[in-house]
Amino acid sequence: MAGLNGKTPYLVTTMFLVVIASPFLTLVQADSGLVSIDEGSINIDEFLQINTSSVVVYFDVIETSGFDAIVEINFELRTLEGEVLEQLIVNQTFTGLSQLNLSHEFTLLPYGLSLINVSLSGDIGQDQSSSFQSVTTFERSIQRLRPLNVSIASSSSIYFDSVDQDGHSTGNLSIADGDFFIVSIPLHNEGNFNWTGGLWFNTTGSLLSSTYEEDIRVNSTSSTIIVLQSQSSVTEGILDWTIHLSNVSGVHGVHQQHGQIEIQPPPLPLLSIFSDDAFENYSAGDTVLQSFTIWNNGSVDYAGTIVCSIDNYVISEQNISVFAEENFTVIVEYSIRPGIFSCNLAGQRFDSSSTHAYVRVIQVESAEFEIIGSTQPIETGGPWFSGDVYRTSLLLRNVGTKSGTIALRMDIGGEEHQSEMLHLEPMSAGELSLEFELPSAGSYVIDWDIFTEDGALLSTGNGQYAVNISSSQELLTQIEDVSMSREHGIGVEATLFLSDGPSREVHISYGTYTGTVEEQIGEFELLTTPGIVTLEFNLGLKSSEGVFVIATPSGWKADVERSVSMVESPYEDAEYSITLDPLITPRRPLQGDDVELEVMFTARGDFLSTQSTYSILAPSGEILFSAPVPSFSSNEEQVIAYPTIMWPKGDEVTLRVIWLIDGLRFETESTFQSGESIADEQSSEIPFLEAFYGVVLAGVVVFAVRIFQNRDQTSMPNTSSRSVQRKDDAEDYSKEEKKTISCPECARQLRIPQTYVGKVRCPDCEHGFDTSSFDDSPTHDDVSEDLSEQVKEEQQPEANDGKKEISCPDCARTLRVPNSYNGSVRCPACKSVFKAT
Repeated sequence: MAGLNGKTPYLVTTMFLVVIASPFLTLVQADSGLVSIDEGSINIDEFLQINTSSVVVYFDVIETSGFDAIVEINFELRTLEGEVLEQLIVNQTFTGLSQLNLSHEFTLLPYGLSLINVSLSGDIGQDQSSSFQSVTTFERSIQRLRPLNVSIASSSSIYFDSVDQDGHSTGNLSIADGDFFIVSIPLHNEGNFNWTGGLWFNTTGSLLSSTYEEDIRVNSTSSTIIVLQSQSSVTEGILDWTIHLSNVSGVHGVHQQHGQIEIQPPPLPLLSIFSDDAFENYSAGDTVLQSFTIWNNGSVDYAGTIVCSIDNYVISEQNISVFAEENFTVIVEYSIRPGIFSCNLAGQRFDSSSTHAYVRVIQVESAEFEIIGSTQPIETGGPWFSGDVYRTSLLLRNVGTKSGTIALRMDIGGEEHQSEMLHLEPMSAGELSLEFELPSAGSYVIDWDIFTEDGALLSTGNGQYAVNISSSQELLTQIEDVSMSREHGIGVEATLFLSDGPSREVHISYGTYTGTVEEQIGEFELLTTPGIVTLEFNLGLKSSEGVFVIATPSGWKADVERSVSMVESPYEDAEYSITLDPLITPRRPLQGDDVELEVMFTARGDFLSTQSTYSILAPSGEILFSAPVPSFSSNEEQVIAYPTIMWPKGDEVTLRVIWLIDGLRFETESTFQSGESIADEQSSEIPFLEAFYGVVLAGVVVFAVRIFQNRDQTSMPNTSSRSVQRKDDAEDYSKEEKKTISCPECARQLRIPQTYVGKVRCPDCEHGFDTSSFDDSPTHDDVSEDLSEQVKEEQQPEANDGKKEISCPDCARTLRVPNSYNGSVRCPACKSVFKAT
């Protein structure tokens, strides 16, 4: 109590001061404002969901007491775990009864849920008389939605299972050749939106396939598994697979995966081969029959071959079939010789643990061969072109104690060539030669070896080396020009081209063709060097449609089997004919007269001779005329010669014309009437006509006499006397000796009385003329009138006289020729020559 009593004055004093100061403290508090948040003005609700990384928060702050206030505003964004992501503190002064709208944008919103907190500190509170709901702090949960995010699971999460064709599991841990498979593909959606699309599953390698699965749905923040089955079985090897999604434009995630799996081999035969040694008591070259047994301990049948060789030279190859868990026996026959003897199973695949080979070393006394000089075959020639004959050789000797045979074998481009077997006695040598045609152009490796059936090889008997083969040389022939001369016939100029390389032997043939028929004129062999060679040929006088030249490789191969050049150049053989005009001048000559003939020579074709001769022969064979034929200057021409001959003896003369040209003989003949023959003919014709006219004239005279007798005999004595006198004169002329004159127009010979002078008319050309130019005898008008009429009557043709009339195309003169004559005639008036048609 003493302690307490000691402190009592201080306590009392303190309490007094508090009591005294209390009214003053209350007055100070009443002077500060009251600020709070209008809860109804807050713009965000609880658990707001947005798609963006920012959000704006705004609200109203109100002072309710009427006094000024100072407030600190704290904006804060934090995770659910309390980690502050974004914060802002703002100091704000308020006047009494004021209202202010505040806002802030949060820009660091994470995916998922987060908290936004706003709090006031300082002059905060609410006047009790205020009617709105106020708070000084608030907190909201906000969720930022994750975007669409679809992914294919990693390749290690994609599983393949072995199934049969029906989709049932095989129970195998791996997929083998012949199996089907099921693949499981997980898809994950980590976004807050559902996804719908398609899936492609493609495979290559062991299986070539493509599968599309459509309308796949993966809900937000969930996963699904797509299961696909192969439509075909797989084969052994590597299966490459690829998966990619469709309808993923703008979607986040992994939309493509790829990988590979190994497809195991199928069930295989398990083989073993056994044989007893059969080499004792044999000599080199002896025939051996060796038995082999092949066991199959697998679950699959085996079908293949057993191939046996000595030093890699195949001596036997046989087909075999071994059922599962059974065996098969085969006998191999071969000639024994030193070397490594082996038999191997081949063909169908078998398990790798199989015993598939039998190998033994044969040692017997035999020939022993070794290579001399070069360690590989030596080639002869080159450089090489496709189709060339490749030649090579190799020297060997036999150093063994027995004779033996040996051969060289080569393989190029998969084609094998072998030389003839060479027999060598002990301690003798020989050469192996081999030649073969090279394949197409390229770089090749030649594999070679030497082998023997009854000897041993002391040196390496095989190897390989490279050879380059160029494309076949180009061979081309071309006709450059074709000409023709009448002396030498068809001339051809051609070129022969050979591309770069060695000189080559070429067979050249040339000739003519007509239609599809070729006629070879000549051929020869030509050794030509690379480049262009000009060739010239003469084909002679040959009728043809064109010419050809053919170049054919001799003993080698060019780029073509043969090069052919053909040029159309039609030529025709000459055709000759000769015609003797039946009209001669004079028309009916007498023996010894100079007579002009007309001979027409016709030649058609390209090979006309420039020089030839013709002769005219009398019926006795006497040559009346001989001279060269006028030259021809075109491919079709007619030339006319007018030879003059002395007319031979005979009433009817047959002339022959012979034309000799190029060793050929052409002839024609015509028969002509001489002047004497014409005189006889006229004497036989004219009396007939004269008799006819005489009868008519006698009738007229008698008729006139009787008329005159009925008249007064004294009144007309002179007329009667004149008529009688005219008749007597005509009869005197008809009995008088005849003379021959020629018509001045057509040169026809006419016979008239010796003393007659007056006018006559030619019966051929009907030309009238005066005979005074032929004789100085006195004129007798009356007889002239009668003879003129008589001659005119002579030319009147009878219905069957055997002649026809033709008109000259130049002067329209009418001529008479035999009906059967269709040759050329010459107009006696204008000398024009035309056909008598």
